[in-house]
Amino acid sequence: MKTVASALVALLAIAACGENRETAAVTEAPPAATPPSGPAEPVSEAGAGPIPVELRGAWAIEPADCTRDPALTRIAVSQNGVNFYEGRSEVVSGTAPHDGALTMEVDHSAEGQTARETHNLALDSATAKLTYRRRGADYVYTRCP
Repeated sequence: MKTVASALVALLAIAACGENRETAAVTEAPPAATPPSGPAEPVSEAGAGPIPVELRGAWAIEPADCTRDPALTRIAVSQNGVNFYEGRSEVVSGTAPHDGALTMEVDHSAEGQTARETHNLALDSATAKLTYRRRGADYVYTRCP
């Protein structure tokens, strides 16, 4: 009888452990939702900052990225920086060589790294396109509605 009672206690202990694992699996919090890609809109076009008002706003290389999520080619230009898909360039200093243009020193952060770089923004008033020069390449953006 003592052997049967001991076996029963052991069996109940094993069963109880199994229940806890199942309960733990059910009560675990779901993984956090993936944050939306691309910059949040609307972008502030007010306030003082090194980036001129006419260059501020949401822009995209692919016009469909103005509303798409993830928006891999959309940027948001604010008074003091540029937000990219998974990155940001914070303006340290800037000079305007002419109206509609800005040469800026930025702290560019992406993929866990930050580097000081020189970037250029230039608005073509005839086409209303924004050219963003960084790391030796030109990227041409259309303003998002």
